Amino acid sequence: MFKSRRMLKALLTAVFAVLAICATDQVDAAAAGAAVPTSDARIHVAITGNDSWTGELATADSGASNGPVRTLARAQALARAQSSAMGSGKPRLPIRVLMAPGTYYLDSPLVFTTADSGTADAPVSYEAANTGTVTLSGGVPLVQRSAAKGRVPAVFELPAAGQDTWKGGGQLFVDGRWATLAREPKAGQYWFVQRAVPLDSEPAAESGREAFIPSAEAAAWLGKLPTAEHSRAIVQLMHAWTSSKHHLADTLVPAGVWRVTPRARWAFLSTGTSQRFFVENVPSALNAPGEWVATESDIRYLPSEPGSGKALAAVLPVLEQLVAVRGDAAKGQWVQHLAFRGLGFAHTRYLTTEAGFSDNQAAVEVGATIEVDAARHISIDRCSFSNVSGYGVWLRKSVSDSRISHSNFSHLGAGGIKIGVAKEKIDEPVPTDRNIVTDNRIDHTGLLFPGAVGIWLGQGHDNVVANNLIHDTTYTGISVGWNWAFNPSASGRHRIADNLIVNIGLAQLSDMGGIYTLGDLSGTVVSGNVIRDVRAYPGYGPGRGHGGWGIYNDLGSSNLVVENNIVLDTDSGSYHLNGGRNLTVRDNLFGGGTTSEVRVSRTSGQVPQARLEGNIIIARGGLTFEGLANTQELAFSGNKVSGAMAKAPPDLAKCGSGCKLSQAGYSAAVDAKAIRLQGLDAHDATRLAQVIARAGPDYGDTAVSKAVLSGKPPIFALAPVLALPIDLSGTRLGNQPAGLTYWPVGDKQAIKMVDMASAPGGHCLQFNDSPTMANRFEPFAFGNLNHETGAETVEFSILIDADSNFVHEWRDDARPYHAGPSLRLTAAGIVVAGKVVAPASVGQWMRLKVSAPLGTPGAAWQLELRYADGKTVTVANLKPVSPLWQTLNSPYFISDAAVRSSLCLAELGINNTAGSK
Repeated sequence: MFKSRRMLKALLTAVFAVLAICATDQVDAAAAGAAVPTSDARIHVAITGNDSWTGELATADSGASNGPVRTLARAQALARAQSSAMGSGKPRLPIRVLMAPGTYYLDSPLVFTTADSGTADAPVSYEAANTGTVTLSGGVPLVQRSAAKGRVPAVFELPAAGQDTWKGGGQLFVDGRWATLAREPKAGQYWFVQRAVPLDSEPAAESGREAFIPSAEAAAWLGKLPTAEHSRAIVQLMHAWTSSKHHLADTLVPAGVWRVTPRARWAFLSTGTSQRFFVENVPSALNAPGEWVATESDIRYLPSEPGSGKALAAVLPVLEQLVAVRGDAAKGQWVQHLAFRGLGFAHTRYLTTEAGFSDNQAAVEVGATIEVDAARHISIDRCSFSNVSGYGVWLRKSVSDSRISHSNFSHLGAGGIKIGVAKEKIDEPVPTDRNIVTDNRIDHTGLLFPGAVGIWLGQGHDNVVANNLIHDTTYTGISVGWNWAFNPSASGRHRIADNLIVNIGLAQLSDMGGIYTLGDLSGTVVSGNVIRDVRAYPGYGPGRGHGGWGIYNDLGSSNLVVENNIVLDTDSGSYHLNGGRNLTVRDNLFGGGTTSEVRVSRTSGQVPQARLEGNIIIARGGLTFEGLANTQELAFSGNKVSGAMAKAPPDLAKCGSGCKLSQAGYSAAVDAKAIRLQGLDAHDATRLAQVIARAGPDYGDTAVSKAVLSGKPPIFALAPVLALPIDLSGTRLGNQPAGLTYWPVGDKQAIKMVDMASAPGGHCLQFNDSPTMANRFEPFAFGNLNHETGAETVEFSILIDADSNFVHEWRDDARPYHAGPSLRLTAAGIVVAGKVVAPASVGQWMRLKVSAPLGTPGAAWQLELRYADGKTVTVANLKPVSPLWQTLNSPYFISDAAVRSSLCLAELGINNTAGSK
């Protein structure tokens, strides 16, 4: 037995070196025109080749009568012919298509069918003669007409294959780098949605998704945009965990409102106060270095180094995909034993069609450079995928026993790898099973689709994702499972092990995890992963769409094990459970969370939801256990909790007897694996050191396998002060007004607009309470605001019945929140801090006005009332619930009755005089 992994690695390196020398000798002999006895059949391809030649030689012979073929299409035809001949009686040998160095520009995707299959003893492979020297490109090199001069862009000819680029956006690569499609505001900057505008033409269930009022800068810019450019403009909207692409509608009605098509999947501002957007693909926005745009006649680019005037190497992608492997599972026809080795794949495109783009999560429907269906024993090894518009590789339907290994995926429009599909029958006769994704590097994802993930596993079983390095993503690192419920699923028994996952999120999106799970994943094990620095965009919350965690078991996650992982330095916490069952979380190291370490957000109906056993928890800031993380929802045993790095001793009340104090701590450098642990017993120290050592790829090359943390917080911008007018009178009956979030979610009977003759304006927002509500504090509604300074006022009219129990409260976005002004309204009167401060009228409308200054902790607030008879009451110098409260992020309106009752709100207004933040 080998005493260490290093000894085994050294031996294998030596063996591979000998094999490489032998292979080089054979290639050199073939280059000289000599016949080389081999145990395989070889077809040589070179960009200097000729498709009339046989491909038997790596270079042309002395008489230029034979040599390599020029195109992969010709090489594929020869490989098929050889395979067919072998199947007809010739001895079967491995078939190797060997490509000489160079870039091979494809006219169309390469399609591999059962005719391209090999066998276990005689596989078919497409290889670079020297790894890393071959690129398959879906682009067209551009001819430069003129060089850039000052602010005048360089101009390139528009190729025939790219005539549709100008309208759909597309991509451009200059000197090997992504160019920025001309946009406003500029890259890294955003405009902000100020208010959703419901339209009468929208379906009731989709109100507030089509039109919005933008920030003033955006409105001014659009007012100057030439009319001719409106139709080609692409509006990219950022949602909490994904993004969408839209066009400007032909008619902007009413005035000052932007209207987009198609409508968004969610109502504007439904997940937070800072909903960002930008507009791209308009020629008038071409004014910053590194930007480009296509017109109907040419392509224009402003160099990233203005004024250089040098010739530029520009490539315009014209293919959406480079390789398709297509069997037919229904007919039992499989593509088998086919390999791609040492190849580079680059330059695919995505065009925004009139249908736009709207994604539920993870860009699951976005295509890939290589897509595989109905196949077995497919190998993708030591390849590279860069400057592509979608995912790198997608093993889609009915793919098994295949491997993606030792490959680099970098600068991707979407993510790295997808395994399986989003929807599949549980009894699918040929699922996507037993595939291995190992020793790959995936970085700089989400350049077009920020919601894409590094590695995504949908439906399928027994897949392995191990020893991969994932870093610098805009969303989740690894996502597993795809069912938002506890029903039996078509996904499970996966092994997610020994991956190194760092720099996740980069403050681009939210509601993410280093590793994220969904649904029943029976038999799945998440083990030995090292996760560092998960950074979410902070403009969402504290409600839906907020947060970035290390390991995130989302809705329905069940029947899986999370063990021996190390999670450090995340925004929202190391571990998050949002409704799960039969989970085991053991022997992990959780530490350094900014907000908390362990959070439970939702109950699942099964108690306990998870067992937390033997974990080492190192608190640094905020809370140790947050939300519903208590002995009701979790079974704690043998956990060690340290406050050695915290500002205050950790609160162990929620852990019961399942935790004991520890002196554990750590220090970490920017090298992702440079983690030093202190204060551990010998067993834990050895175990966790082994976790760190195993994590990530084993390339035998430290330059490839090392990841470096950014070392500084990501840059982000938040919206200016957000106005929140609630249009009660303009909302259709039976609907819920835009601007508020409602709970229970989707229950249109609990809170809805109704006709009421006595109500101001004839309409009001009715809260219908009953003892059947899951929680006493339901139903409720709240707004998302970002008001931090100035004078704040919330006004509303209210009608209560004899059994109403109404609470109005101002909350900030701390975790846990601090409450400011808070009042309770019942038939007995208006109660503040346990005392009745004013009488209440049952069955008659009352007008309430709550006001307070913001920005000063514990500032006093004031209540003004006006009754139906005109009488007024003012109660001043009221104390906030928390002396730490100073901002209004969430005004709450709660029906807290435990019986059947009804109350109605009208004339609801929220006003802040602070101006811009």
